[in-house]
Amino acid sequence: DPEQGGVELKSALDQAELREKQCVVGVPIQWTLTNLIKLPEVDEEDVLDYLDLQIEKSFPFSADDLSIAISRFEAGLEGHYALVTAVQNKFIGRIDAILSAAGLKAVGYSLALQATQAIQRAHGEPELTLCADAQGVSLMVTAADGSAACIRTLKDVIDGGDKDISINEKALAREIRVTLGQLPAAVRKGLEKIRVYGE
Repeated sequence: DPEQGGVELKSALDQAELREKQCVVGVPIQWTLTNLIKLPEVDEEDVLDYLDLQIEKSFPFSADDLSIAISRFEAGLEGHYALVTAVQNKFIGRIDAILSAAGLKAVGYSLALQATQAIQRAHGEPELTLCADAQGVSLMVTAADGSAACIRTLKDVIDGGDKDISINEKALAREIRVTLGQLPAAVRKGLEKIRVYGE
C-alpha cells in the first residue's frame, strides 16, 4: 500500500534524522527489460527513428507504458550499438506514490545495482561486473567508454534456503558464457576484468 509504505519510509528517515526532500531512486534490476540493438550507418535523426521502431518491436508493452533509457557505444569495426533499458511506468508510478506519501520527490531514477557508480566510470576497456545478493546475481557489461552494453539478472544461479545461500558456480559460468556470446566480438574480446560486489 503506497500510503503505508510512505509512512514507514518517512518514519525511517526521521529516525535517521534525514531531512532531505529530494532523492534519486534505485530501481531493482529485476524490473528492467533490455534489448541490444545494432545501429545502422545513417543520419542521427534516422537512428532515433530506427530506435523508436525497434523499441516498439522488442518489448511486450507500448513505448508509452515504459520509462526508457538508451546507452550507446561503439564496438570497433562492428559499428555502433544501443542498449535499450526499459521499466514499466506502473512500477515508477507506485514508487512515486510512496515517495509522495513520505513527503519526498524523485529527481531521477537509476539502477539499484550496488556497483552502479563504479561500473559506469570510463575504464578504457570493457568490464564485466557481478553483484550478488539473496535473490540472485546481477550482471552488467560495460564497453570501453563506460557505457552499458548488457544488463541481466541471473536468478537460477543461487542454491540453498534463506540462511544457507550459495552460488552455483557451473550455472553462473554457463549464464556468463551465454551473455558473452550475445555481445559484439569487440566488447567480448576486450573483457579482461571482472568486478564482484555484494553480500
